[in-house]
Order: sequence, then C-alpha cells, then structure tokens
Amino acid sequence: MRAGKLRHRVMIQSAVELQSASGEISVTWGNVQKWWAEISPMTAREFISGEQRIAEVSHKITIRYCSFLTVRHRIEWQGRVFEISAILNTDERNREQVIMSNELV
Repeated sequence: MRAGKLRHRVMIQSAVELQSASGEISVTWGNVQKWWAEISPMTAREFISGEQRIAEVSHKITIRYCSFLTVRHRIEWQGRVFEISAILNTDERNREQVIMSNELV
C-alpha cells in the first residue's frame, strides 16, 4: 500500500450507551482513534420509502490494517459520518482493509 494514497485523516468512533437517572438509555459516539485513509465514492442513489426521501451514498474507505475495527464502529471525516457495512481484509494479509460504507445524510 502506498502511503501517498492515504491522504484523508479520519476518526474511528465507537457507540457509547449512557443511562440517565430515570433509566432512559441514550447512545452517543465517542472518538477512538485517528487513522489515515483513502476515501473513494462508489455510487449514489436516492429513493422514496414510506413517504420519506432517503439519500444513500456508498463509499469505499481503504486503511492500513486495524485489528479492533468492527461494523459496530463508524468513521467521521470533515463533519461527514460513514456507517460501516463490511470490512474486507485484503488478501487476508493483515496489511490493508477495505471498508464498504454508507454516508449518513
């Protein structure tokens, strides 16, 4: 993997559940670690579901291997948030991961 392609500084985030005094649980996102990445748009589509217009943008995010990363994390970059759909370990060599994601709009 060429380091020059990893030009986007992204933040890996993890969900944190907080319980209020009344017992209500709320989910917030906490920063885990900054990581260098390459972000490439793949497709864009817009559809109507239940009288709501929903936009979905799919991206491929390439990073160096990150052993703790799961689909329960998300990626934030310049105020944009990407939900992780799948993580592919390129050639199963633990050197590079390709993350298939949807931008939350």
